[in-house]
This record gives sequence, C-alpha cells and structure tokens, in this order.
Amino acid sequence: MARSAGLAGTEETDARSAAEEELRLKAVRLQDLEATARQQALALIAMMRQAEPTAFALEAGAVYVLRAQRCLSGWQWRAAQFEARAIVRIALTHVGAVRPSWQDGQPVLVRAVGVCSNCGEPLPDDRLFYCSRDCQQAEWTRVNVGYKRQDADRRAACVGKTCRVCSSDIGDRRSNARYCSTECRNRAFDEAQPVRTCLWCRKPFRRYQARRTTGAPRFCCHSCQMSWRHAQRGEGPRPVKAASAEARDV
Repeated sequence: MARSAGLAGTEETDARSAAEEELRLKAVRLQDLEATARQQALALIAMMRQAEPTAFALEAGAVYVLRAQRCLSGWQWRAAQFEARAIVRIALTHVGAVRPSWQDGQPVLVRAVGVCSNCGEPLPDDRLFYCSRDCQQAEWTRVNVGYKRQDADRRAACVGKTCRVCSSDIGDRRSNARYCSTECRNRAFDEAQPVRTCLWCRKPFRRYQARRTTGAPRFCCHSCQMSWRHAQRGEGPRPVKAASAEARDV
C-alpha cells in the first residue's frame, strides 16, 4: 500500500509539473505573438504615414496579408481575421486616420438646400440643384473627370486596330475589341465551329455546340433529328422539312 501511495504521489507530481510546463509554454507563445503583432503594427504605421491618398488605402490589403500569415500558421480563420483587424485598427488610430462618414463620401447626393451645388448662389424657384445649365454641366464634368480620362485612353488604344473578319476599322470601342460589329463576331464564332456531317441527311453543317448539354450535335436541324428517332423506333421516317440555309451553311 505504501508503494501504491508513493506511485500515486509521483504521478500527481508529474501531472502538476506537466501542467505548469504547459502554462509556461503558453505564456511564452503569447509573449511571442504579442511581440510579432507589435512589430507588424509598427511596420504598418510607418507604411500608413506615407500612404496616398489616405491611410485607408492600405486597410484591405493589410488585413488580407496579416490574416493569411496567421491562417498559414495554423490559426482558425475567425481568430486570424479578428487579430488582423485589431492590428490594422491600432495602426489607423496611431496615425490619426478618421474614417469619413457616408455624407462625406457622397458629394453629389448630399447638397445644401436652397443654393446651387456648383457656385453656391441662391436657386430660382423652378430649380432643385443647379441655378443654370452651365453650372449643371460644370458639376457633371468635374465629377466624371476620371471616367473621361479612361474614355480617352480607350479611344487611343483603338487607333489603328482592324476587324479580324472584314478588316475594317474597329473605331470607337473598348481597348481589347477584336471585331467591328456583332455580325462579325458571330461570323467568326460560326467559322470557328467544326464542320460535322448530319447523321440523317449526310449533309455538312455547323452548329452552336452549347445548345446540347452533353456531347456534340449530330443533326443539322430538328426535322432530321425527329426523322432519325422515328426510324430507330421502326415507325418509318417522318417527312423531312427543308433545313434552313443558315443551319446547313458551311
């Protein structure tokens, strides 16, 4: 019995020592995590001080990188997201970034009542936002300046490009346009389809393959398909209607 009591005491001491060692390792890991988070926050603060136009330009990317690092280290997604957002929030607070309100982000929708949104002059009784057509056009031009710049770049990228089908000038289209019209695009798509032989009338045809959920089309038209089915059932072929020229055009 004395030996059993000694073994029990030894096991209890070993369990207590293992628990203390586990607590010590957790404390060390927590200190390491805090040190890592502190270093990342300091690096992020230095980057946000030079961010353009504001520190919020780096917010989404910083959360993504910090979260990905922790997920790759074995963290659960929710815990990694919480920690990453906390570090970014600390950095934003340290640099003095103030998140704009909804009204601050809507300069066109939120207008002063009774005055022109462009020049600030009192509005006539028959107008709501602008005192004249000129002020309205000036406001719209200022708001859409970014779009106008993109539109100019798109027009410049189309200069000298020709249609791949008819070799005509593409004209005023997007920068990656390859055809001048919908007809040329459809013609190029049709010509890219493989030439097949109808299983019933043995005539060559091209058909838009996406109409069939599985496999490749086997018939040039619906009439040939139904005639083939009737023949397979022993009912004799149905009267075959003339297929459209477009379906049989090679």
